[in-house]
Amino acid sequence: MPTFRTTTCAAHGHREVTLQLTRALPIPNIERNLLDYFEGAVARGTKFLPGQTVRIGWATLKLVERDDGTLGVCERELSPEVAWVEQVDRALHDTWVQHEIVASVGLAGEIAFPSQDDLVMISPCAEDSGEPLVMVRTTVDDAPQFSGWSLQCAEDHDHGEPAFVPLLAVAANHPGLVQLLALPPSTLVFVSWEEKASAPAGQLRIEPHVFRGDDELVPAPGSYLAALQE
Repeated sequence: MPTFRTTTCAAHGHREVTLQLTRALPIPNIERNLLDYFEGAVARGTKFLPGQTVRIGWATLKLVERDDGTLGVCERELSPEVAWVEQVDRALHDTWVQHEIVASVGLAGEIAFPSQDDLVMISPCAEDSGEPLVMVRTTVDDAPQFSGWSLQCAEDHDHGEPAFVPLLAVAANHPGLVQLLALPPSTLVFVSWEEKASAPAGQLRIEPHVFRGDDELVPAPGSYLAALQE
């Protein structure tokens, strides 16, 4: 299990922070984002304690006591019930891909991370994975727990009575949609799953297309989203 640790916190009279990953992620040095956050905050006088929570992107992390005297970092399980595991794989990966999706269509300055416990309005027809979906994000002023996201299938029919569920519940059924959740309000995403030469044999790969108004936002050449559309 790859393990990483801050190195400058002790100089400020603070315990070092240990990060655990269950696997090596395909993004070089991605752990530095979180290590730098903790080291920078401690240098500015922040004191982190066991039981405290912090945010990175859409993910909530919790600090825990470790047997080696450092602080460990836990992330949420993919379930609406609150359950923690000492690792940061998903939090680091999700934050990176969410940023890359938004940057791919030139909206990095408008990136809008929701919270994992924020609600999404989902139609019954969108609960099954594999079918084309439409995601729409609206501006929310008076419902702080609502992410602004709604989700329905792409068919022209009665979508049924929608329900409000936590984003983590959607992530459990549609993990590929997590990377789209930091797109700002007034965006629409058409999502399909396609056969791709780059996908493992027998598997489909997600292909999102982002719109604002009637216009599709064409991803920059060589960007993360452009690669998903190839």
